Amino acid sequence: MQMNKNRRAAIIGAAAMIAIVVVAICKLPNTPEATKNDVEEITKSQNADNDVYELTSVTALVADISDPEIVNNRSANIVMARIDSIDGGSNYSEVYDDYVFPYTYGHMTVVGNLKGDLTVGESIRFYRLGGTISLEQFYAGMAEAEREKFGPIENSKDFFGDAKMVKYVMRDDVEPEAGKIYLMYLNPDTVYSKEPGGHIITGFQGGLREIKMEGNDTHHFVGIKVLNNFTGEWEDLSSVFATAN
Repeated sequence: MQMNKNRRAAIIGAAAMIAIVVVAICKLPNTPEATKNDVEEITKSQNADNDVYELTSVTALVADISDPEIVNNRSANIVMARIDSIDGGSNYSEVYDDYVFPYTYGHMTVVGNLKGDLTVGESIRFYRLGGTISLEQFYAGMAEAEREKFGPIENSKDFFGDAKMVKYVMRDDVEPEAGKIYLMYLNPDTVYSKEPGGHIITGFQGGLREIKMEGNDTHHFVGIKVLNNFTGEWEDLSSVFATAN
């Protein structure tokens, strides 16, 4: 992507919170958090109708996102929220007036507040690292070295086949689904939009955990189970967030 090294690191730090993304086409510079064991890897696949080309990146984590306490401490707001809509994907930042890693954006409604000042019933714009963009957007965001690797867009079939879209995701991450309620770990958006009020869902699969409820009592946090994306098991909310009891 066409961004300088300092800006690239800042964007990843704000959006991903606790990870360094290491991919073949969008590599970050060396940072204090990086180690000699960081590995470049990219997985490529296409869906059945070949419309979407998927790029899956490896992340070199600098904190344990499976530990709720660590993710809690690095989040300004923690809420239960319903994804109302997935509005699209982009790789452009209004804040930096520059291209960034692809991300997903949409709207959600807060149904329970565990930390921070977001209001129950409030509709919020969300952003999350990883998303699907057009092939044209992907090419527009390439840095010079990447253009040399992939060649001009007229030759895109050599690498992307018949794909019209490129999906960029983190390995083992989960994707938000409209209509579902999640436990979400949020920080105010300082990366993507100049419009105030938006929030970034941080922590990858540790920061977006599906919820199932027995009844509709989200105010007293009774009978709420949270999916552990690392084990596949449902856990009591009170065991994930100590004050939810």
